[in-house]
Amino acid sequence: MPKLSVKNACFGMLSLLLILMLVVGVFSKKSSSATNATRAEKITPVIADIEVTVVATGKIVPRNEVEIKALVPGVIDQVFISAGEKIKKNSVIARISLTPDAVVLAAAQSDLEKAKISFAVSKRELDRYKELLGKNFISDSMYLLHKRDYELAKESLDSSVDKLDLIKNGFSKNSGSSPSLVRATISGMALDVPVKAGDYITQTNTFSNGTTIATIADIDDLIFEGSADESDVAKLRTGMPVSVNPGALGTRVFPGILEYISPKGFLDQGIIKFKIKARVKAGNDVFLRSGYSASATVILDSHRQVLAVDEGYVLFEKDGTYIGVIDGEKKKIKKRIQTGISNGVRIEVISGLKISDELVHY
Repeated sequence: MPKLSVKNACFGMLSLLLILMLVVGVFSKKSSSATNATRAEKITPVIADIEVTVVATGKIVPRNEVEIKALVPGVIDQVFISAGEKIKKNSVIARISLTPDAVVLAAAQSDLEKAKISFAVSKRELDRYKELLGKNFISDSMYLLHKRDYELAKESLDSSVDKLDLIKNGFSKNSGSSPSLVRATISGMALDVPVKAGDYITQTNTFSNGTTIATIADIDDLIFEGSADESDVAKLRTGMPVSVNPGALGTRVFPGILEYISPKGFLDQGIIKFKIKARVKAGNDVFLRSGYSASATVILDSHRQVLAVDEGYVLFEKDGTYIGVIDGEKKKIKKRIQTGISNGVRIEVISGLKISDELVHY
């Protein structure tokens, strides 16, 4: 029995050794194949298009966007529009039920009563002096003096009536339009209607911005509004073509023209940036929404179908620019070249290199 156990143990060790040798051989073959494949791979220059660009981030907004606010305080009685609806200038978009201040209302009512009393007294005096004038008991000048007092009292009464009507109803017979009717100041689309019937609103004045009834914009005239780093803004000029890519639309790009570069920069996370604006030409087949985040690409320079290499192979030294190549004797050598524009990944080679040259890292 002990002899049989020793034989079994030897047989097991031999089998394990054979398996290990087989595994090592397989991995060695794969490694050798990968090495040979790597050695067989040949890196050469390519013919490519190279563009030097500046990319700015921002959003798409309407050029003309306004907030419609109330001129009088009160409660929204009815809203006539909804977001997304197209509106014409001067269209009524909401009606306000006024809630006049109690103190102001009481003062206006008191002024009206005083004006009525003054008017009644002036009218009686005018009638009496008119009768005396007919009997030649007074002069024309005295009659005219009382007639003037009567006309002033009548004007004061009319003014008091108008004032009370304005406070109570928001308009009077002499005021024309009613401030309780909120109208659109421009033609366009309602982007937002943040109020609904029953909401209390405040008026716009020198002390308060007031409640926004609606936001209206001309969506047919859109611009890209963003910012560019100070290192890039010196290369920009108004009138340059721009390619605008809204993030929500994937790879869809819209043409544009750079219209504005701010003369003053601002600090953003430790970097000085400058605001830029570009007109966007939207297509008829797509609806660009206000507020879309977007990137704008400005092409500074473009060379088509030129000899180019990956910039990682290029050596920039004090006495010139070089690149590593394999010569006819399969040796690694440095070759002096002249370069052109670069996009940060590929660089144009003007002279000193052929498309058949094999490149290596030197």
